[in-house]
Amino acid sequence: QRPDTVSSMASLVKPSGNIPGWNGPYLAKGDLPKDPWGKPYLYEASTQGGAAFRIKSYGGDGKEGGTGEDADISN
Repeated sequence: QRPDTVSSMASLVKPSGNIPGWNGPYLAKGDLPKDPWGKPYLYEASTQGGAAFRIKSYGGDGKEGGTGEDADISN
């Protein structure tokens, strides 16, 4: 089961409710990593179903768009 909201990403490190088949924690350090600028990554679930998702950072400026160090990055 994939997380559908940003808060559901916490299920990578601890169970959030009754999730069948949860066999975590999936991240060894017990917390969610930050992007290289110390900000939380953004999680976007697909609105079209399936397993599609995006993990994203807004870059150094923390704002959508930008170039160079301020450019957005995602999977």
